[in-house]
Amino acid sequence: MQVLNAHLRPLLGYDVFNLQVLEREGWYHNVVMDSGVLQDVGRYRLVDSYFLSHYRSGRPSAGHFADAHFEHGRGAGAPRRPQTYIWMPILHHQDLVGAVIYQLFARRSVPPEEMRFLGEVHAQLGVLVSNAYLNELTRNQALSLSALNEIGRALAVTRDELGIVGALRETLGPRVPLDQLELVLPEGSRARVLTVSPQTRAAERVMSLRSSGLATARAVLSSGQSLLEPEATTGNGYPSAALVPVKGSTEIEAVLTVKSREPDVYEHSTLAFLGQVADQVALALNNARSYAALEANRHHLEVVEAVGRELATRLDPWMIVRTLQAELSRHVAFDSVVLAVLEAGQEGPVALEAGLEVPVAHSYAIDLGRPQAPATIPLAGAGPAREAFRSGRPVLADYPPWKSGANKAGKALDGAPQVALQETTGSRRARPARSVLWVPVRQEGRIRALLSIQSYRQGAFGSWHTHVLQDVATHVGLALSNAQLVEALDRQATTLGTILANTPIGVMLEGADGRITFANPALERLYGVEAKSLEGARSERLLDLAGGAGGSDVDPETGATSLVLKRNGLNLRIQRLMVPASRDHPAGVLTLHEDVTRQRAAEEERDLMLRAIGHELRSPAAAIRGLMASLLQWDERLPADERRAALIAANDQSERLLRVVEAQLLIARLERDGPADAADEDVDFCPAVRRVVQLLSHAYEKAASVVVCDEKSGSMVLRCEPAHLQQVLTNLIGNALEHAACSRVEVRANRAAGWPDWCEVTVSDDGTGLPEDLLAATFNQSRAGRHRAMGGLGIGLHLSRLVVERSFGGQIWLAEHGPRGTAISFTVPCKSPSKAEKRAVRHRAESRS
Repeated sequence: MQVLNAHLRPLLGYDVFNLQVLEREGWYHNVVMDSGVLQDVGRYRLVDSYFLSHYRSGRPSAGHFADAHFEHGRGAGAPRRPQTYIWMPILHHQDLVGAVIYQLFARRSVPPEEMRFLGEVHAQLGVLVSNAYLNELTRNQALSLSALNEIGRALAVTRDELGIVGALRETLGPRVPLDQLELVLPEGSRARVLTVSPQTRAAERVMSLRSSGLATARAVLSSGQSLLEPEATTGNGYPSAALVPVKGSTEIEAVLTVKSREPDVYEHSTLAFLGQVADQVALALNNARSYAALEANRHHLEVVEAVGRELATRLDPWMIVRTLQAELSRHVAFDSVVLAVLEAGQEGPVALEAGLEVPVAHSYAIDLGRPQAPATIPLAGAGPAREAFRSGRPVLADYPPWKSGANKAGKALDGAPQVALQETTGSRRARPARSVLWVPVRQEGRIRALLSIQSYRQGAFGSWHTHVLQDVATHVGLALSNAQLVEALDRQATTLGTILANTPIGVMLEGADGRITFANPALERLYGVEAKSLEGARSERLLDLAGGAGGSDVDPETGATSLVLKRNGLNLRIQRLMVPASRDHPAGVLTLHEDVTRQRAAEEERDLMLRAIGHELRSPAAAIRGLMASLLQWDERLPADERRAALIAANDQSERLLRVVEAQLLIARLERDGPADAADEDVDFCPAVRRVVQLLSHAYEKAASVVVCDEKSGSMVLRCEPAHLQQVLTNLIGNALEHAACSRVEVRANRAAGWPDWCEVTVSDDGTGLPEDLLAATFNQSRAGRHRAMGGLGIGLHLSRLVVERSFGGQIWLAEHGPRGTAISFTVPCKSPSKAEKRAVRHRAESRS
């Protein structure tokens, strides 16, 4: 342009030189030299050019301007309007590459010679303009590569998607007309739209992919082709927009959009450049997602580790829920946390069909930082919780507020007890959750509980929250197992403590150094020493503290030591057991101290009893044997009266032997079985006494005649088993006849004072009295062996006490004792008094008064 101006302006008087160089896609670049001033006017569409018809014909032409639009430039001639023009094409290899329009402010004709001269000049311009265009194109490519390199470096250091759009704003802004930049990231039926402008920071919003604002982005996503005005309709005050797809390895990952408030500022070359930028954006998105995945995994591990560390020491559901609220809220945004623990034996998953038992869960919840009242809910109506229980998989539910019936869906989420309550002015209203995540909590392969986080914001949770909560649920399962184990250990410790505190066996634990580390209360009772004072003392001091031992021996079979304490005469059995060392406790010795005083006494009594029984059985048996031997030896040589007397004596001894056996059997049964349901009958008292006297007359002959029944007792009717009454009367009367050396034995029965349904029977004698040791042993309730050791008398009294107490339900006692005789009384049920008896009692009372 400068060469043409320098040579042709003086020669031909041209005022304006206008060089138009054609570009791709129907655009041309317009360079003007106006009145000697070089200026770059800009780029225009060829269809809008005044010389469009000339370009179509391609032939040189001259003319005068008519209704032409002029761009005002700089210089002295800028305000003036050209009148005459000469349009001369520029050809390169017969292709039209541009034109020069020579313009004059004056109106004149253009001779043919001038046209031929300009044609010769233009024959040289084609090569020059093409070379200049190639140079410019090369420079532009270098600039484009430099720009892409700079954009790539800027994107390489970004770590998230908002950082990507921010880097694009900083690097694209100086190179492309840019008033707004958008990156649309589709996610299912929704899309995240990242927006940035030269004046604002990057921001993100979520839109429905079907919204009208994303119509052009949907077109790019569906076709995979770039869009440029006028194909794209931008709206929102941006008449120019260029959209390019951001392609991943298999699918379109995003749509990159640049917008401008100036019209027609983008062309296909812009799309080509943005397409190369989109390749860089795809790499940056992949890097950002990889970094986000690493950060999410790191954050995941951090959250799970922090929660698991705290849950390790939580030993009940409320402590677990409070820990989840405190620790999860540091990393995850939620409003409610819920732990639903299934009742024992209802772990799942199981089918919840009609007719089957519906599992029930105990719910522990914290809503907006406030613990909620514990609730028991059936899972059949618990929405996503029920589904998580049935399927054994996490359930993520969103309830958008614009959906019809959203409130009902939210309220039905976990059943009425599980709806979080929000405090309002003077009332409580149910507030439905918009986002709910439930995961099963497994314990030994079975679902033990269900864990949930909930939010009042829709779309609050995603896959990351699901994976985190699943891992947290593992720690919750361990915490529940630990809680159950600790509870079982506590129960076991409580049970063991109760046993050790109440067992009659003394338990003592010694360390390896021989010092006492534990002593239970039974040792206090056995040794008379406080258990606390024993701790830390050496075990050898125990006997010294207890007053020493009077004697001891060792069982050769068990190794147990038996000793007798001097202080209280107790007979103790001590057994030492070695306790091997383990991870939980060191080695030691467990010592068991058992009071076997009664056991030893029982063994002694058993020996005495066997000797007594042998004596009781041997005497009549020997008598019978002697009598029968005499009969066999003398046979017919014995007189008839002596033979009869021998047979009577043998019969009496056999009856005595039978009574001894029956008495022993009755004693054994009463001692073993206790009170029995006897077949009580009405027994007339005096006739019963006479039958006993008749029975005793065989043994005591004339001595039995001293037994009399008080005539006032004739009307008494007793309620008891006749055989048992006969046994008691026989024993008491027989003992008096045999041991008391008496001249009179009186048996009388009177109604017990204050107890009309009980009768007091007394057997009294006027003899010298029964032996002191026999009476003391009998009425102090000593063991049977002591009575049996005393022979028939001891056995009889002991049997009488057993029958009275366990068969009659009454009492027996020593009413009188001394040199004037002995009286023994016992009580037995009787019939209520008749009206005549009542009148007689009143009459006697009035007579005495």
